[in-house]
Amino acid sequence: DHQSVALQGTIVRRLVLDEVARFAPPEPAAEAIMEEVAAMRARAGAGFDALVLATGLDEAKLRQLARETLRIRAYVAQRFGTTAQVTVEEARKYYEEHPEEFTRDGVRMPFEQSEGEARQRASAERLRVTIDQWVQDLSKRAEVVIVGGGPAR
Repeated sequence: DHQSVALQGTIVRRLVLDEVARFAPPEPAAEAIMEEVAAMRARAGAGFDALVLATGLDEAKLRQLARETLRIRAYVAQRFGTTAQVTVEEARKYYEEHPEEFTRDGVRMPFEQSEGEARQRASAERLRVTIDQWVQDLSKRAEVVIVGGGPAR
């Protein structure tokens, strides 16, 4: 259900922030925090006011969330890099496994025209898998106790 997914997301975020705190990436600039706050508001769109009411967010908490998000991004970029180099073969494999991503107006673009995009997408996929594994490893190492309940492992 929605509450369970939200709780799991909050737990994962806390585990990641604990790991980030161990390595202390640089503090984000105030301007970057405000830009992230604006992006968060834009993503929430018309539902922002309802979200604020439902969660009790205020400006200080919103800035804190934005700061934490930027610190997580900085840590992930430092630890894993922003891209993972992939070979032509890996790019071709991604191209073959995701034909819909390389189809324009009902026509599949030849690999030769799509290689750059296929490399970028395969690289992003590899990075996502690496980060997902890292988060799973963090979860396995942690003991999470939900107040009012038992361990959440």
